Amino acid sequence: MDGVRAAAYISSPAQDVGDSSAGHLVLVDEAGEISVAETSGMDTAAIGWSEDGLFFSDTEQDYQLTAEGLRTTDSPKAPSQHALFPTGDGGFIGLFNKGTTGVGYTEQLVTHTDGASSRKNVEGYYQVAGSCDGEIYGLAQPSGDYEQVAAKQGLEIRGTHGPASFMLTRLSGDDSSSSDLPEADAVGQNERLVGMAPVSGSAQQNHDAPCREETMYHLAAVADDSGNPERPVVLRAWDVSTGEVVETPLTDANGESVRPNSSYGLAILDSTVLSDDGQSFLWASLDRQAFMRTDIDTGKTVEEFPLEDEIVPRSSEVSATIRDDRLALITQTSDGDEPELRIYDQSTGESLMHTSLPDMSDLLEGPHQLRSMALRPE
Repeated sequence: MDGVRAAAYISSPAQDVGDSSAGHLVLVDEAGEISVAETSGMDTAAIGWSEDGLFFSDTEQDYQLTAEGLRTTDSPKAPSQHALFPTGDGGFIGLFNKGTTGVGYTEQLVTHTDGASSRKNVEGYYQVAGSCDGEIYGLAQPSGDYEQVAAKQGLEIRGTHGPASFMLTRLSGDDSSSSDLPEADAVGQNERLVGMAPVSGSAQQNHDAPCREETMYHLAAVADDSGNPERPVVLRAWDVSTGEVVETPLTDANGESVRPNSSYGLAILDSTVLSDDGQSFLWASLDRQAFMRTDIDTGKTVEEFPLEDEIVPRSSEVSATIRDDRLALITQTSDGDEPELRIYDQSTGESLMHTSLPDMSDLLEGPHQLRSMALRPE
């Protein structure tokens, strides 16, 4: 691990995982040289890196990589992942997409600690997930038995342009079983329903949503009445103790709605943070080619600094992470250029590292795709 600056996960899609070389965990050093560990693969894999080591998973095992070596734990699971959060006690919690059940939707929550992994099924397709004070929360359209709860609250479930309501659930913790379902349906539930709220039809995807003072934040592109395909962007703030949500429209310096490029939709990177003072939501926009800052109270949004070169969301593979005042991206364009690693100073936009990764090109051939990346903690 000496000299390693970043890590990336490359994997084939869910239908192709399971072979010993379906996935690759890639370590990148300061010179851009790589070392590779083969895995059985994990679609949309996530990586977590903390002082306790580098954590990742495949369909058969969970992994912890430290200076002492690679530790593996048997842990069969679904072949597609949504999130991974280090817990600070030498382990992690991961969320894996198992799929529809006919009466609802199931994801698997895997808890890894002390060299052992356990898993449980949770109800819902979680479009947003975040860690708040060590507990994992998720947002999903009400499904399964929770449709009954939504109906009793007078909530619509499905809208024309996306979910008409979301349920906020706590997925981790010893008392995570729900007490809000009808008694006959409560048996076997493994998540605690915090609350439900109506939302405007929208598109959203954030599996590293930041949280502060019991409030979890994420962006969403909402449909409006004008029929404009460039949906205005809003910041949603969810109180994880009550399930209540506050929606704030994003506006630019001219007071106009912030709208994504209609060709790409809400093309943002699935890694966002709050500023140190807690007043700003920081995010990277691919269609605007910039690192952005949004005031959480007013929604006023400004460009902090431009990103180097043009990254076209639909013809580039991009993975990113924000941590320790650094923004990092690994990109590969569809024209066959070598993958590149860029690391920026999040506060100033200064380029801290920019290097080509020629040895990674061979790993990205065929069905293999760049799934996620992580930066070594400072």
